Amino acid sequence: MEDVAGERNYVDRCHVDHSSLESGSTHQFEYKSPKFKTKYTIEVTHRPDGLFQAAPIRTGNKATKPYCRISNGMDSAIRLLISEVLEKTSPKKIFAAHQ
Repeated sequence: MEDVAGERNYVDRCHVDHSSLESGSTHQFEYKSPKFKTKYTIEVTHRPDGLFQAAPIRTGNKATKPYCRISNGMDSAIRLLISEVLEKTSPKKIFAAHQ
């Protein structure tokens, strides 16, 4: 994923070779929203059906289904989560069920 300046704007916490991900594996990435100035952990799960599910986590709470994104590629799942959820929806709304 690249931002406007052409640099990746999320950090792989596990330093994983994305090409060798196994079904059922879970990986975490760090992301800071420029709009909301909030830090998130993005958890990406490689599901048994081959799809990748990206979910934001903040202060130990994982977001519910409407705020997760699924794609056939890890980078696209993360990109969708960032562009459609983390930069458009306030953290308070994303994690309302946990407050």
